[in-house]
Order: sequence, then structure tokens, then C-alpha cells
Amino acid sequence: MGRVAAPTPEAVLDAAEMLFARQGHEATSMRQITALAGVNLAAVNYHFGSKEGLVQAVLKRRLGALNQERLNQLEQLERQAGP
Repeated sequence: MGRVAAPTPEAVLDAAEMLFARQGHEATSMRQITALAGVNLAAVNYHFGSKEGLVQAVLKRRLGALNQERLNQLEQLERQAGP
């Protein structure tokens, strides 16, 4: 596996998201994430606190974008419906 090139928190999130999608978060080890991101475990713990914190950050990043799109579409429908 190649490394993901990005600042540390983003590299860790990118690596974790990729591995979670491929093999699930239960089957993904922190060692795999740190190897792909090119960081050490201390960096992951510093930025996310734990694997659970990392899982939450991945979900928040992915779901945040989906939620924003949903809100944008709702606003558009409300504007079209009028007062």
C-alpha cells in the first residue's frame, strides 16, 4: 500500500476511511492506518484520542458533507414552494 500525502490529521482520516471501506473498522488495525498515513501511533492518539475517536472523526467528516447537501436541497425545495 502506498502512503497518503496530506497534513497529519487529514492523512490519518484519509487512510482510515480507505481501510474502513475496504475491510471494515473492526478488521482494521491502528498499525495499518499509521503505516498507510505515514505517521506514528502517538500522532493518531494526539489528534483523535483513540481508534473510537478516529472512527467518529471519519463518520463526522463523511456524514457532514452528506448532511450539508441534504440541507442545501431542502432549502432549494422550500424556495421553490414559496411562502
